[in-house]
Amino acid sequence: MLTVDLPAVRTALEVHGGFTLDPRTGRMLTPGEDRGYVIALPGTEQLLGHEVTEEGFRAAFDAATAEMTDDQREVVFVGGWYSSERGYMIELSQVLDIDRDSAEVIGRAFDQDAIFDLTRGEEIPLRVPAEV
Repeated sequence: MLTVDLPAVRTALEVHGGFTLDPRTGRMLTPGEDRGYVIALPGTEQLLGHEVTEEGFRAAFDAATAEMTDDQREVVFVGGWYSSERGYMIELSQVLDIDRDSAEVIGRAFDQDAIFDLTRGEEIPLRVPAEV
């Protein structure tokens, strides 16, 4: 069984606003060094709220990884990020080395708020904010 440094992953979520972890190696991907677009998989979201406790983080991380099928374990990553509207969350994601337009199409098809450009270290919003 893979050992993951959950305190370091939790710190990445709280301090840096997100993380992408390779569950096969336990290594967190590094924006600017690793490549691709991170796209969350629909239906895998575990909400933590606006404050992260150690127990809540561990429970959400375990719940997200417990949902992985054997086939997914070969290609899926565990990601976490912060949304000002919904708080912290952990979800399963893909890291695809494709062009931005294709990544946006997949993200929209998966009904995601945003995708993450790992190469540039930038979030790419997919929803147009409602006008006030």
